[in-house]
Amino acid sequence: MAIITRSELTLTDVKETVVSNTAPLNPSLGDVWYKQNGKYVEQHRWNGVQWEFISSTKETEDIKNQLIIADKKINAAQEKADESLGKAQEGFDKAEALSKKVDVNTGAISTVKQTTAGLQTAVKSKADSSTVTQLADVVASKVSNTDFDSNKTQTAELISSTVSLQNNENVRYVRFSASGNSVNSGNHLLELQVNDSDNKNVALNILPTAEKGAWTNLAYATDGVSDDNSKHATADGDVSFIIDLKKIYQTLSSLKLWLYVASGRDYLDVKLEISTDKKTWKTVYFKANYTPTTKGDTVILSNAEASSQISQLADNINLKVDKNGIINQINISTEGIVIAGENVWISGKTKIDNAVIKNAMIDSLSANKLTAGTIDAGKINVVNLNASNISAGIITGANLAINLNSGEVTFQKGIIQRADKLFSIDVTKGVIESYDSNGGFTISKGEITLNSSPELTIGNSKKYGTITYKWRLLDASGLALIGEDGYSLGTSNAVKNIANSTVNQGSAISGNKGGYLNVFSRQVINLSSGDLYSYGSLNSKSLASIEIGNTSRNKSEVAISANTVRLSATSGDHILLSSDSTSAFVQSNVIYKRTYSSAPNLYITDLGTMGRSTSASKYKLAIEEDKTDNYKNILKLKHKTWYDKANTETYARALDNKDTFDWDNPEDEVLPVERIHGLIAEDLVEAGLTEFVSYGELNDDGTKEVEGIQYDRLVVPLLQIVKDHQIEIEKLKERIK
Repeated sequence: MAIITRSELTLTDVKETVVSNTAPLNPSLGDVWYKQNGKYVEQHRWNGVQWEFISSTKETEDIKNQLIIADKKINAAQEKADESLGKAQEGFDKAEALSKKVDVNTGAISTVKQTTAGLQTAVKSKADSSTVTQLADVVASKVSNTDFDSNKTQTAELISSTVSLQNNENVRYVRFSASGNSVNSGNHLLELQVNDSDNKNVALNILPTAEKGAWTNLAYATDGVSDDNSKHATADGDVSFIIDLKKIYQTLSSLKLWLYVASGRDYLDVKLEISTDKKTWKTVYFKANYTPTTKGDTVILSNAEASSQISQLADNINLKVDKNGIINQINISTEGIVIAGENVWISGKTKIDNAVIKNAMIDSLSANKLTAGTIDAGKINVVNLNASNISAGIITGANLAINLNSGEVTFQKGIIQRADKLFSIDVTKGVIESYDSNGGFTISKGEITLNSSPELTIGNSKKYGTITYKWRLLDASGLALIGEDGYSLGTSNAVKNIANSTVNQGSAISGNKGGYLNVFSRQVINLSSGDLYSYGSLNSKSLASIEIGNTSRNKSEVAISANTVRLSATSGDHILLSSDSTSAFVQSNVIYKRTYSSAPNLYITDLGTMGRSTSASKYKLAIEEDKTDNYKNILKLKHKTWYDKANTETYARALDNKDTFDWDNPEDEVLPVERIHGLIAEDLVEAGLTEFVSYGELNDDGTKEVEGIQYDRLVVPLLQIVKDHQIEIEKLKERIK
């Protein structure tokens, strides 16, 4: 006899265990608290809202006492039964001994019954039972559960087996239960449908009631969404919920279940039950290890009665299936074999010796075995005749014509053609041609020739294009699409007429004999190739590409994107746009080689825009004399010397990677580290000569950072100083005189 307490905790449920007379503070979901209550110990678990009572040692003691009392009663009954059997050895038909044992928790009943006629054993539970009866001339066994009854009877003359489907009627409540999955303790249910006799989901949008466990999002279980993994009801551990259909349904056709689908995840002890009163439950579906699929699982709750039976006698074997009064059976006896059914399907090779077929409907007849005798075509009607093996005789005639109701096909001098001669097959030359008023095509010698002439002239058609195989067309061999005067490939709305301001939303490629190639697209033309390269702070990947048209930056732009962009005029002379470990750069030995003696009047803005620096008055506004008198501050500046920071760091990186760095590659150019002489821009700011300093972009606080010195303009304060000196010199000369 089993003893089962109310505790249903698993190791995955328990987060922390506390033994104390007072409730722990700040508990977490799944924590267990053992509380001393007198001489007994109570077990509680935190369900997220409150401490839930699980079990007590008092229950164990009560069960133990009940078992002792029950065991004494059973032993007393057993003694009385033994005494009765001893007194009734000559008359077992009048004496009966009974031994009954009851499982306290499951309600299972086992009985043994013996009489003078025979021996019977039975095992029953709440939902199913099994019985074995043995007599002197018969052995019978029966197993039943909520869905099926099976019976087997054996005598000296007969072996009979029957399996019957039971009805599932009067249903109001549906219960789902499970106990976690193979990955964790979670139960994740997407959808549970309850379909009536019209296959309508009567559980749709009915909010289930949590029976066991702390459920979240229970509304998802009946929201009608079964293909979205994110919309599922969730609870951990050994859990269940109930759907109240609000009324009793005499007939339900099926239940359908979907659980969260994840690779390698099976759900444990998945069970579906139905009930009329929420007291007595009938199990209609159970799987100890359930693997969910996107199609879900269907549980048939058919109200139709069905049964199958196998009977075996010494001279007869019968197999029968009965559903709603429709009987299909196979009977084998000493007199012959009978196959009876609503539909009989025979597949595979079927051989019949010495058979007589009185009447038959043959949909397809193969005549490869019809080698003798006479077939009167006036007396047979063949739907489809396969005459692949009609090898005797010759079908002859000067000309043959086949009337297909919708037209006529003629056979003449090796040519098969339509009556209007607009479709022709020349068997001798291997040519197929077809025409109508819009033109046609010719297939011959591995080519498809497209023709503009509506006339049919075998082998002599005017063509405007050919589809063929071409050897080394533009250094490539393969399929060739060749136009006689030109070609075009495009969408139906590709119309470009810039002169008339007509540009539609299509795209096209066209060309002609004159050497013109036109590639058109309303949005973007993109040419890309090469290996992937990385760019940007996010290390994004891309191919080298040229985009023309509606790019991400401009609707009328040509954008070239690559790890390195090289523009070459002659061999070795190029303009290069690339990047190194320092930054992106523009490089050109063409610019370096071309020299001039004029001033270096080039200016680069903080956005990298280059322009010519000018000094003529025609480029200036509001010209006036500078009356500031701080020009002598230039004499306060001190001569400085330094190393260039970027150049020094680049050189250091090259030394760190000296084994892999290509010193001869011009794209990896590294200047030698040398001391530079000059002035510091911040010194000019301190001297009040800010007008000779260049600044960077405007910061958020409205200030600009110092970037450089306008060396070419430092001559301005020096000229004023020279002018002052000249005046002093003239005055001194006057004194000397």
